Amino acid sequence: MKTALWFGLGFAISLGGGCTTTRTLSVSPANQMAATSEQGVPCLQSAKKNVVTVWLLTPQYQTDLRQFDLPAFRVLVRNGGDQAFDFSPANVTASSGGNSVHVFTGWEYCWAINRRAEVLLQYVDRQTAQQKEQEEQARVFLATADPPEYRDWNKTLGRDLALLQSGSAIEGLPGIEGAAADQRNAINLKRKNLLDEAQLMLVQQTVEPGLMAGGIIKLDPAQISRGQPLKLVVTVGGEAHEFVFEVGG
Repeated sequence: MKTALWFGLGFAISLGGGCTTTRTLSVSPANQMAATSEQGVPCLQSAKKNVVTVWLLTPQYQTDLRQFDLPAFRVLVRNGGDQAFDFSPANVTASSGGNSVHVFTGWEYCWAINRRAEVLLQYVDRQTAQQKEQEEQARVFLATADPPEYRDWNKTLGRDLALLQSGSAIEGLPGIEGAAADQRNAINLKRKNLLDEAQLMLVQQTVEPGLMAGGIIKLDPAQISRGQPLKLVVTVGGEAHEFVFEVGG
């Protein structure tokens, strides 16, 4: 099922929609194991027959899916048994206040990145076409208007000023095209950076005895409730490893 994720960009394109709120994540004292820190990143490790280690990568995240700043964890498993097992996002479940939280696959995440970029590129194209049309209308009006001494200033001055101050009439066609090119470049650069990051996400792997495997998982922030415990359960080799985090902000 394709998931509607969106990301924000560094220039002013507003498509409406949800409101972004910053939330915090921290290790809960309810965990059975003590937290450690690796280069400032909180880390939890559950050791049974197999060993599962979870790093909290996002002490802060955004609740608006379009920002692509989702709750993220790095998960690493070590096979302590004598049989190989598969490890993928399907082995990781999440819940908030007892309700299920979606764990995104790398495919879903990449699809959403590309979809959002295409939506924004189409928006830039529409805006550019509208600005060009306004520019042409302004040129035609100013070229065909009566000389000033014959104008009824009370009726036309306001319209003249509005056209001249619209931005497109002042910048001209080269300015419009240049701004659109900058916006398209920003969209494609953001897309590339996000797709590069997505290559680190957890994919299906076979973990042989004595070996390790892992990757990054990302959660749907809209399904996480503030003030409710966020639980990750990693099930490998027939055993479950639970990790608990607190949600604030």
